[in-house]
Amino acid sequence: SHNMGAVGQLCRRCLVLEKGQLLLESTPEKCIALYVKNSASSATENGSHKWERSGSQRALITSVELRDAEGRPCPTISMGDDLHVRIAGAAERTGLEFTLALQFISQSGTPVLYLYDQFQEFRAAENRSFLIDVRVPQLLLMPGSYSLHVWIGRAGQEDLDYVRNAVTIDVVQSDQVPITATIQNNLGLMYGSLLAQQLR
Repeated sequence: SHNMGAVGQLCRRCLVLEKGQLLLESTPEKCIALYVKNSASSATENGSHKWERSGSQRALITSVELRDAEGRPCPTISMGDDLHVRIAGAAERTGLEFTLALQFISQSGTPVLYLYDQFQEFRAAENRSFLIDVRVPQLLLMPGSYSLHVWIGRAGQEDLDYVRNAVTIDVVQSDQVPITATIQNNLGLMYGSLLAQQLR
């Protein structure tokens, strides 16, 4: 499987194969780490991003990275952990202002989470570059794989760059969620704590 969320959730032992050769037989955590590392290396070696994008491209997103709360690259995250999305790019001129939106999409193509603040503006630095860190606190997407779309522009005025499927993240179940049974995204796409009290 290439669905690391499912592998982490369902498997006790895993194999990592590359071109028909066994690279590792171990725990899901170790196999997922090796698979992700090899996938990232392969993408870097192959050069440019194969992103589907649209917009005027007066500003371009050049990289999108997922990081954990400690700043380490993390293509897999546990439910309830903080996620950081680091977005780098370049603009046609210094001081170009724009807003930013992120959208998490399920494997079935369903939009699950939309992050946007029309009043938070960003601008290209003197060297025309920008680097933005977006913190997503306590990400509570259900276990599974999700892709991330990234948009920069001026709402209602101009799409500067809209990158679809910029990165993929696998969400795995964690002990932060007070459910002992394996949860799956057929229960819903986001998890929320039940804050209830009996009144009678």
